[in-house]
Amino acid sequence: MDKNGIVAVLDKPEGKFELKEYRVPDPAPGTILVKQELTGICGTDIHMYHGRLPGITYPICLGHEFVGTIAALGKGVTTDYLGTLVKEGDRVIVTPGVGCGKCYWCLIAKTPTTCEEAFGYGFFSDGDTHYHFTGGFAEYMYCHHPRTAFFKTELPPEVAVLMEPVTVGMHAVIRSNIKLGDTAVIQGSGAVGLATQVLAKLAGAAKVIHVGGPTDYRIKMA
Repeated sequence: MDKNGIVAVLDKPEGKFELKEYRVPDPAPGTILVKQELTGICGTDIHMYHGRLPGITYPICLGHEFVGTIAALGKGVTTDYLGTLVKEGDRVIVTPGVGCGKCYWCLIAKTPTTCEEAFGYGFFSDGDTHYHFTGGFAEYMYCHHPRTAFFKTELPPEVAVLMEPVTVGMHAVIRSNIKLGDTAVIQGSGAVGLATQVLAKLAGAAKVIHVGGPTDYRIKMA
């Protein structure tokens, strides 16, 4: 692609974010390039900023809760993960984690997050073999792996950007096997905690007890 894009690069733990300009790559066959609209700041990003997450290499482009529009489609890409037709300009939500698609965890257990070969957008070192546009804190996101799951959406970006933390809450509700009439206790009132509360009620919980929160307004919201 004959244009440059901006990437916010964190140079080291508790370091500085530097705006760097790189050439935007053309998507390879089976991949897509996304023009970012919004990116959320996850608690994991805070841990990575402070150097508390093992296995992370710096400098790095953070951000794994993002939504944007398709800037370019690689050859062969005509639909999203659910088979919905897509074109340039469509808004999409991208699943940040990608499994190998071949192991027990991916095929049988259906938990690709535990795949030993899994990787996540927003966790790559800047300038590695997957180019520079690897996290949400950038103008573009190059979804370089053909197994990347993305979904077309008509939701406004302010809502769509919350889908990643919402799915974390959904996973918690599913694993808890909440049934009609149950009581659910949720610790924490961040984006995930608030989403879990809503989903627990939808799952049938008669009473939801919310414990703890960094600020009073979140508890009031809960």
